[in-house]
Amino acid sequence: MICKVRHTIEKYGMIKKGDNILVALSGGADSMCLLDVLLKLKNEMGFYVCAAHINHGIRGAEADRDELFVKEYCNSHSVKLGFKKVDVPLISAQTGEGLEECGRRLRYTVLKEFAGDGFIATAHNLNDRIETFFFNFARGAGLNGLCSIPPVRGNIIRPLIDCSRIEIEQYCSDNSIPFVTDSTNFDTEYSRNRIRHNILPQLKLINDSLEQSADKCFTLLNDDKDYLDLQSNELYQKALCENGFCVDVLNNAHPAIKNRVISLIIKNKTDIIPDFSTVLKISEIIKNEGVVQISSGINVRVRKGVLDFPVFKKTDKWKKECKNGFNYLPGFTVEVLSFNKNDTINSKLNNRNELIYDIDSKKISGNLMFRNRCDGDVYRPVGRNCSKTLKKLFNEKGIPPEKRDEILICNDGSRIVFVEGFGVDEYFSVTGSTETFLRFIIRRN
Repeated sequence: MICKVRHTIEKYGMIKKGDNILVALSGGADSMCLLDVLLKLKNEMGFYVCAAHINHGIRGAEADRDELFVKEYCNSHSVKLGFKKVDVPLISAQTGEGLEECGRRLRYTVLKEFAGDGFIATAHNLNDRIETFFFNFARGAGLNGLCSIPPVRGNIIRPLIDCSRIEIEQYCSDNSIPFVTDSTNFDTEYSRNRIRHNILPQLKLINDSLEQSADKCFTLLNDDKDYLDLQSNELYQKALCENGFCVDVLNNAHPAIKNRVISLIIKNKTDIIPDFSTVLKISEIIKNEGVVQISSGINVRVRKGVLDFPVFKKTDKWKKECKNGFNYLPGFTVEVLSFNKNDTINSKLNNRNELIYDIDSKKISGNLMFRNRCDGDVYRPVGRNCSKTLKKLFNEKGIPPEKRDEILICNDGSRIVFVEGFGVDEYFSVTGSTETFLRFIIRRN
């Protein structure tokens, strides 16, 4: 085991002489094995070892037992220990995260605080890597996700990543290393536990050497990933131009490389890791031009053969009461006429820049107001048999984010009456029984 871990450390360049290593110590077999191995290697390889324990506040007395166990063990072995208790159930309820997701985020936040400029050693092993592979596979991951847990990520290192769980448990037994058992490891309500206890045993029946075969698979996958990353970095540099990135260079690339470069561009320019659907949207505008909003205030635009990140000036929110006659609004002049079904009204448009919308005036329940869009606006287009947010409708029609605040909206205090370019809301639409009408003649200035 010690030779295997030493080889892993050297293979991935995990630790250099003089480094400070913080072991994430839960008290379980994996982390206790990791601590013991690193303590035995520290003098030989010239690094320093300390540990940290986080009580997540999930398992009550059992978690308190683990904390006491870790403290006593570290004290008896002269290992400097940092520890902290966090209320994961409370924080996850406040943030809306799942317990697993919230616990992981808080755990790494605390570990980074303890580690400072040093390195964090976690006890992830080969079996964890296999479980993560299937977890990511089930979620539709690409090559990066199928490569599973990386041996090194930033200042996080995983010296046990090439060791199987059986090897770890055998090492603990042979060296009389005590450990505690987390009862939630057997709870198959957790996705990873279902994979561990239900799926992997079935695969072991097919191939008793599952761990060794998976290790070969990860080596091949990572080799492919490294090559594609290299090609992507070269294309990234080739696509760079004065004002952004040359679309012709990107369009001539194979989709496997082009999509990776798109992700790389977004990550480098915005620090956002885009999901697959966002990458596909950007890939589409690379072909046809347009704008994709990837987060609030951050847009990707393709125009005149260049992909860039324009900053669009946000249009101020405004509203103005509707009155009969002429209404002079930001960007519009709207004439409002009242009439009934027996009146003769000219319905002919004076020019192409005009729109005419008629509504059933008896359905108005409040004061009519003109305004531009607000977050969460919902509207029911005539004939669609469903209500939709304006955001979805604007996306469907391909209206770029920088133009959306310029669209005229009328509402009566409780619901939208009409949306310029989309028409009257179904509730206010004119029917055969309509007696009195309001006509809006809309002209862009």
